[in-house]
Amino acid sequence: MDLTTQHVEIHDVSRVILKDYGQLFITQGEEEALRIEASEDVLRTIKASVYEGELTLDIDAGWFDKTMHFLGGAFDGRNLKYYLTIRHLDSIFVSGAARVKMSGLKTESVYVTLKGAGELIISNIEAGLVDVDLPGAGIISLSGKTDTLKARLKGAGSLDAPQLESREARVSLKGVGKASVWANYQLDAHVDGVGAIEYRGNPEVRQSVSGLGSVNKR
Repeated sequence: MDLTTQHVEIHDVSRVILKDYGQLFITQGEEEALRIEASEDVLRTIKASVYEGELTLDIDAGWFDKTMHFLGGAFDGRNLKYYLTIRHLDSIFVSGAARVKMSGLKTESVYVTLKGAGELIISNIEAGLVDVDLPGAGIISLSGKTDTLKARLKGAGSLDAPQLESREARVSLKGVGKASVWANYQLDAHVDGVGAIEYRGNPEVRQSVSGLGSVNKR
């Protein structure tokens, strides 16, 4: 399928919302830019807007049209790609079956939310706080270093962060999900259901487990 490129002018973006489908590649840099690659049919439905520092990427089509396009392959992630460069990233919200990849993030704090069955990968993080909300069946993979990791999982999602070194980690898991983290000083681990928390490092562990869940050292 032939892809068409569209450039979108953006300014002062620090928060990102990605809905529905597609792949988003984020780079932290001084010159902000957004490039979209998709078929002409899909490009006509893309809605990219910025309001008070928040960039929203959405597909402006009805539910039926989205479903039919997705089943037909038009909204396959390979056929819809966003390339985003921003100076700062304070938060990112992803829903649907979208995928996000970023390498190299320096920030005081970043808030990450993934709903649905998508995937989000951020590597080489340098942050004071990484805050994760994973209420669906998606996968979040993180690496780098942070002072504090806070994570809340509900459902069947997976947090893969044994390469994200933290001083302290606070993990709450409800459902059948799994979280793997790295904490050096303190780990607060709470499991309600049949989920599992694994950790590396030698932290002081404060845990509570309800149901068939578990908290184990890797």
